Amino acid sequence: MFSSAFNNTTINAATSDILMDVELNDFVEMVFNQMATAKNICRKLYIYFVKGNITPEVETDIITPLAQLLYNSNYELAPTVRKLLESQHFYDLDDSNAADETIGAIIKSPLQQVSEICTYLQATIPDPTTDPLNFYNQFWHKFVHETFLSGSNMILFDPENVAGHLAYYQAPEFDRSWISSSTLIARYRLGESLLDGVNRISGNANTAAKINISAVIQNGGLISDASDPVALTTELCNAIFAQNPDAERIAYFMNSFLLQGSVNYYWTDAWNTYLSSANNSVVEPRLKLLLSKLLSAPESQIF
Repeated sequence: MFSSAFNNTTINAATSDILMDVELNDFVEMVFNQMATAKNICRKLYIYFVKGNITPEVETDIITPLAQLLYNSNYELAPTVRKLLESQHFYDLDDSNAADETIGAIIKSPLQQVSEICTYLQATIPDPTTDPLNFYNQFWHKFVHETFLSGSNMILFDPENVAGHLAYYQAPEFDRSWISSSTLIARYRLGESLLDGVNRISGNANTAAKINISAVIQNGGLISDASDPVALTTELCNAIFAQNPDAERIAYFMNSFLLQGSVNYYWTDAWNTYLSSANNSVVEPRLKLLLSKLLSAPESQIF
């Protein structure tokens, strides 16, 4: 007989091979028949998708109803995850309390970081079918796996222990485990490496992948008016950062790295010259510097 935590359930001990399956099934049914089990699963979903800090209010208003839905759905995860991701709470629209933000509350995993940068900035990556050596060996193995992921403490399929990566289970740090003095170089130099096509994290080898930033800004559909330095910087900040920065922060990036002390029309003229002549000797280094600073900014490490 089990304790009152399991409603004093009695499970009969198996006396044959066949009854062993019955005993195991009874045990599983007993565990999943507890609301505590559903709540535990929902807490893990909340930590993974929203943030690591579960307040008493969140426990009451979010975890408990989600657990009831999960229990009533016979532990089918999809309805519960959908409910969470469609909630006002997930989008931080349920109150005006700036002290309990959910947007920008999680530090990106290294895998999320590299995939987002390559996708949003449309990195040119070797085709695994027609150029497998450069894709699997030079880009994926040598740069992504052995340099970036290794340097940022996320070796795929090889976590620290059987529990997985610390960020997904170790309270109270959770996702903050991704940031340490030993991981910052890899995280901060990832964008620079992909923009240069050179491993700036370690060794300066060819990454076999590159973000051709002038062409991406021109043809990638990311910016409404790339000739306008304010629009260009603002839209890049809004896309890369978890939350839209204020005008002062945007001006800092624009003036320090895009304009570099020049007036706005200098960039407009330089961009129009690039469009008419395909000469990117002015715009390319400035765009690379701007993007590398945006991608290494603290705001870009969270989502």
